[in-house]
Amino acid sequence: MPRLRFSMTTLLVAVGVIAIGCAALRYASPLVAGWALTVTLPTMLLAILAAVARPGRVRMFWAGFALFGWGYFVVVFVPVFYTSIGRYLVSSTVTSAAYPMFTRPESPPAPSRPGEIVVWARANHRLLVNGEPVERAGLVDELKRRGRAEDRPTVSMYVEIPEQYEVILRAAGSAGIGPTSVDIFSIGMLPNVDDFERVGHILFALLFALVGGLLARWLLGSPGQRESGTTAAQVASRP
Repeated sequence: MPRLRFSMTTLLVAVGVIAIGCAALRYASPLVAGWALTVTLPTMLLAILAAVARPGRVRMFWAGFALFGWGYFVVVFVPVFYTSIGRYLVSSTVTSAAYPMFTRPESPPAPSRPGEIVVWARANHRLLVNGEPVERAGLVDELKRRGRAEDRPTVSMYVEIPEQYEVILRAAGSAGIGPTSVDIFSIGMLPNVDDFERVGHILFALLFALVGGLLARWLLGSPGQRESGTTAAQVASRP
């Protein structure tokens, strides 16, 4: 049975690709998804050309790469196939389950100077003021209460999605804290779940394509086995 061997260069490239993939998931956006698709589609098309033009084991690798890669692409990106098949794949379940893991933000710091009020607006629309949960309807009253206890109150706003900026700015203004006393910070800016899943499926398509290429090369057998007319399947079937 032929063995799959990998050089150190191949392993280093694989680690680099995994790192880039994790970064793409963490900062998934329409731009990131677009770039991922722009890189992946030409790679899939190149695989078809390589499967036709290259000889021997190289041809089999690219044939398996193209077959598995395009097969996954069709299943998850063509609506009719995704509805009936794609959404039930394990990769779809893994991508959905990974979203909270990749988008868990860090906590904002505690107040670090006199008069500072730290407002943390979570992506789930929860609000924390100096670490204590506050209802959105009661944010103005809470800021007024804390502002009266300070000589020159300031608000440090930590938000996870852009839509929360205006909500807190209006609340601070209603509490008598002007915009010049509000510092805005963005933490854990969460990617849209659709962009995250799109990037995840593109990465899975590349993974499926790579596995298909390796399997095709393995099924072809080693050069010595082909010269003797022995295939990997025949070797495996021997007692």
